[in-house]
Amino acid sequence: MDKGFQNLPRISTWQGFSFNSINTNFIQTNFMSKEELKQKLHRLIDEMEDEQALNMLYEDAVDFKTSADVDDELTDEQWTEIQEAMKEVERGETYTLEQVMQHYQKWLDTK
Repeated sequence: MDKGFQNLPRISTWQGFSFNSINTNFIQTNFMSKEELKQKLHRLIDEMEDEQALNMLYEDAVDFKTSADVDDELTDEQWTEIQEAMKEVERGETYTLEQVMQHYQKWLDTK
């Protein structure tokens, strides 16, 4: 392994999903009870009038529900790693794709 690369903080991605795009409000919602979160979601949906937005929300919910089985297969260690990666993003410990590509290109050039 490239010793210079070992010193870089972990890149916060998981299965191709970049945590750079996560809204930090997502993390804060984890502190609500399930019932409180459901009530807030129901209220938001009830207030929405945009049919296209409602359809998109429905499609996303169906996609999420069908992929939830994968989430159930993650170990506690994997969930801990995901949570740590999200904390790294909050602390600004991330790299752009361009920075990572430059690093890999330097590494490839030495091979």
